[in-house]
Amino acid sequence: KKKFGDMSAETLPGDVRDFWRGKRLLITGSCGFLGKLVLEKVLRCLPEVETIFLLIRAKNSTPQQRLLQLLESPVFVHLQARPDFLSWAQSKLQVVEGDLRQPDLGISKLDQEKLLTVNIVIHCAAISDFNAPLDISVQTNVIGTDNLFRLAKKMTSLSAFTFISSAYIHGKHRHSRGSTPCDESLRPLRIDPYKIVNSIQRTAGQEKLLSKAELGAYPNTHSFTKHLAENILAKNMDGLPLIILRPSMLGATYASPIPGWVESLSPLASLFLYTGLGLIKFIPGDPNYIVDVVPADFVVNQILSVIHHVGSQPRNQYNPSSVVEGCVPHIYHCATSSINPLRWGYAVKTMTSYWRRNRPKKATTEPSLEILPSSLYYKQQFMFKYQLPVRIYGTTSKLLNSSLHVNQAKQMKKIVKRAQNLSEGVSDFLQNEWIFSVKESQEILPLSSISQRASTGDSSNASLLLDTVSFNWGVIDWYTYVNYFCYAIHRYILNEPVNIPSAEELKLNLMTISELAQDGDGMFRDLGFVLFSSYNVKSPNSLKAEHATVREAVLRSMKLREVISSLANDPNTDVTEEDLRKESDSIMTLMEAKLNLPTLRVVGYFFKKIWQKLYRQICVNQEGLETVKELLHNGVPIVYMPSHRSYIDFLIMSYVLFAHHLPLPHIAAGEDFLGIAFVHKILRAGGAFFLRRSFQGDLLYTTIFTLYVQELLQARVPLEFFIEGTRSRTGKCLKPKLGLLGMITESYFTQQVEDIAFVPIHINYERLVEAEVYPNELLGTPKRRESLAGLIEARSILAEDYGRISIKIDQPILLKEYSKNFSEKYSYAVSNEAKFDPVANQNDRRLLNVKLGHKIIHDINKQAVWSPVSLVSTILLANRFGIPYKKLVETIVWLSSELHKSGGGNPDWLIDQNPEVIAEKGLSGLSSAVLTRRDGVVMPDVDSESCLMMSIYKNKLLHPFMRPSALSIAVFRTVSKRNVAMGTHSNETEGSVDKESGIFVNVDEVISEARFVHELLDLEVIYKEDPEVAEDFGETVNSLVESGILIRDHNMVAINPASREQFFFYCHILWPFIESYWVTASILQQTKPNGTQQQALSERCLWLAKNLVGQGKIFSAESCSKDTFSNSLVWFSQRGVTVKVKGLVYLKEEYKDEKKLLALLGRINDLRKDGYKQQNVTNENAAFNNAKL
Repeated sequence: KKKFGDMSAETLPGDVRDFWRGKRLLITGSCGFLGKLVLEKVLRCLPEVETIFLLIRAKNSTPQQRLLQLLESPVFVHLQARPDFLSWAQSKLQVVEGDLRQPDLGISKLDQEKLLTVNIVIHCAAISDFNAPLDISVQTNVIGTDNLFRLAKKMTSLSAFTFISSAYIHGKHRHSRGSTPCDESLRPLRIDPYKIVNSIQRTAGQEKLLSKAELGAYPNTHSFTKHLAENILAKNMDGLPLIILRPSMLGATYASPIPGWVESLSPLASLFLYTGLGLIKFIPGDPNYIVDVVPADFVVNQILSVIHHVGSQPRNQYNPSSVVEGCVPHIYHCATSSINPLRWGYAVKTMTSYWRRNRPKKATTEPSLEILPSSLYYKQQFMFKYQLPVRIYGTTSKLLNSSLHVNQAKQMKKIVKRAQNLSEGVSDFLQNEWIFSVKESQEILPLSSISQRASTGDSSNASLLLDTVSFNWGVIDWYTYVNYFCYAIHRYILNEPVNIPSAEELKLNLMTISELAQDGDGMFRDLGFVLFSSYNVKSPNSLKAEHATVREAVLRSMKLREVISSLANDPNTDVTEEDLRKESDSIMTLMEAKLNLPTLRVVGYFFKKIWQKLYRQICVNQEGLETVKELLHNGVPIVYMPSHRSYIDFLIMSYVLFAHHLPLPHIAAGEDFLGIAFVHKILRAGGAFFLRRSFQGDLLYTTIFTLYVQELLQARVPLEFFIEGTRSRTGKCLKPKLGLLGMITESYFTQQVEDIAFVPIHINYERLVEAEVYPNELLGTPKRRESLAGLIEARSILAEDYGRISIKIDQPILLKEYSKNFSEKYSYAVSNEAKFDPVANQNDRRLLNVKLGHKIIHDINKQAVWSPVSLVSTILLANRFGIPYKKLVETIVWLSSELHKSGGGNPDWLIDQNPEVIAEKGLSGLSSAVLTRRDGVVMPDVDSESCLMMSIYKNKLLHPFMRPSALSIAVFRTVSKRNVAMGTHSNETEGSVDKESGIFVNVDEVISEARFVHELLDLEVIYKEDPEVAEDFGETVNSLVESGILIRDHNMVAINPASREQFFFYCHILWPFIESYWVTASILQQTKPNGTQQQALSERCLWLAKNLVGQGKIFSAESCSKDTFSNSLVWFSQRGVTVKVKGLVYLKEEYKDEKKLLALLGRINDLRKDGYKQQNVTNENAAFNNAKL
């Protein structure tokens, strides 16, 4: 049916105030929470309104006295600043004494005559008890509303009758994938609503007309009676412009008129209050379900916007003498679930975080709340922890005949009963999920909304909400709002003097991070965690039957049959098809995962204990979790792509997903783990599937592995693999390994799946468990083979404190979208006629995989979290001879600021931390690498092991500082070269540049050198999405000039004498890598004519670097890194200096000419910190020329 008064948006007036000018309003429920806010908003923002009638009943005082009390409320704080507020307000307001429960609303004939001139009715009044007896609730919410509507139909100039209903008239609802959200339409009852009302009145609440199932379908009597009232109003419209507004759970104000105000307890507010007081510790529900709460000021704004939208349409002018049939009401949801969802788990964690920081004086215990997915487990816990102790205490008190204890037992019994009633009152909202459509509301949103995100950390945005009628739910920052909600309860319900959370306190959204964590341990709490986490979540491929199905699909696939037939018919082999089938079966047995949730729950108990020993906090960003949930909801195959720094990585993601009730992934692991007795069985039960380090030359194995991975994707089994291939022992991201990535993308390009979501994840460790092992491996000590004995020996780490883990989930890369965008971009870049087609063209597919791999690594890098240990390590490596503690603190302040400006990571562990606290945390984490702290000077240990350990943490900062560091080294090299030419070079390295004279060098020459540094270290640092995109160092020059590190004069730059320390700090970031490449170039001079094994070359590089460090010819001991030497050998090969034939490395013919190789060596040497001392490399008797290799 067409809505009454529907017109096109073009006819709507643009000025809201014009609509409200001269209007006469009737507001019911003005002494209640929502009505009070509506009244305040109209008085403050719409002074053009002529008269406001307030229907107020006598309650312990006269209606006039209640009005005066109403105007004293803190909600009128802005208006109370007016000296004439009371007299001005009373001139606008007219009190009408009445009561919704009385016949004719208890309004006198005289007042009824006055109300006939009303233009707009806003009916906010309702019974405050959401679970009131049905007959009492019907009397106010239904009969009272019907009587008010009958009066409104007599009003001659009515533009809108607005009824505040409830979104929960839809009844209990468990939203599932593919189900339709609750829409904004009338839901007719199967029985005439008047018959239901009459039946309830006759039976005094013992309703017989409706079945128990029908009544039980509603969360409470409030929502049921609102549904009744809606049907009665719609039945009696007769053309009256009826607006039904359905808010979900009403919460405290967000910004207007003051942030964080509430004066009544809704079910949600009661839950928050009881948690803060420590009276409720657990509740049944699902933490992944959406809690639909709306700030009260957003509801007020929507009320006014909707009235303006409906009432300003000419056809909506109601005429009592002309009855219009066939009309339907204008119905709007006021809800956040479909636009900006908040989940129970996040809300509870944020709420308990507030109460722990601001514990109420009346709190009985430490505030905490756990959501238990099992109702049975909840009932058991409640009985054993609440009901049973109270009964025992009550019985004992009676036996002792102690009046004091008897009275206390009675009080405790009341508290337990209240907690039980609260749990029952809100449990429906935690065990059901509603998603409310807001399509109709969104159509009028552009008329009133503001676009920017109104986080109250930004006061300007908050102030915008004060004087608008915006109800754009997308601007709500839930961390801020839940904190304000708790503050409102603390300040206005508990009446305790407490300050509103400051912008600084809210700046670090600690619950953008969802904490997993360490709130209490103990056997029963941990048993509850492992038994009931993911209780109602299905992890694909976790049953024996499912394992068998996947296995059979692989072994019976047509592709495998073809490969077996081809190999059996190969004349160069003597294997039969039967032999190959047996081998295939053995490969699958060794390879496949056998995810088993019961086993994981047993093992999970011990791992939770281990995490509590090792880490103080494990956090994951909530936005990332919400994205994952949305992908799962939409049925998109997911591939988690975490960074790989530690063996802990294999376990931590599964732990996080398990704790957040998400399906567990299958994890790609090396066959090395199969050698660990017993442990490999646990890993396999945890979802690990095992692969060889190399498939090269084994077509059968490659085929089986590819088919297995693709079969898992088709079954929507989440996958997890480390694109870096191995643990990064240097602390920085490694180049992507593309083999497994290519197998996965093939599933999409061969149309086995419609799309694939790659989810980049950075697992950030404040301290690495392996931090003291990696330096030895980088120095050439062979990696110890994984074994059970080694695992047992590693138990000593349980005595250490490894700080925090922060898991940052980046935005997913959807392959379908990425492929489309890349294909369009690449085709256009190559030629307007060329068509890039990764579906049909294997070469195009390989290129796309390369670019995709780099993007994944780049996005992982974006989510790095800077830690105190990283900052302190970086500073100490730039001050190897010691740094005054005061100077260390000052440098931390500067470095933190530069990191913030770079935008190349996350400051979660630094925000709101005192610089001295950061310094102490960093030094504590480096206790084994800091030699002494004497006379206020911090002295680092400069041996190779200590420097390499510090470099692991320092390298986390490489990607944001790559550009300024490369340019600073280029400036240093160019200025040093000019100094040498002028004969003015000093013997002091960092004092060598004559700062006072301000030697200027050409910008173009500097940029040319910076590009060479960038090219030289291309394999070391991944700091941009596409490595082939040319670097614009012109912007970097401008940035360093703006920072005051360089001085510019037209096309010339010089080092700023005042920023000498910052300039050399940037140089120290990359100098160690240049030292390593210089050593490698030196070793290549000694390459034998008949070739050298690459491993032997790497060992020679390491040997020479150690010797040169000992002789003082290399300043950075961390340049003795096996991984860096391996990269450098690859770089010289890619540059065409060397060639590898049958495992041997040879110099290419053109580089056998000593002059050409020395020219390259000399250019690298010039970039070194001490390179100027060896300008004449050819004639100098350097250590590497005399070394006996």
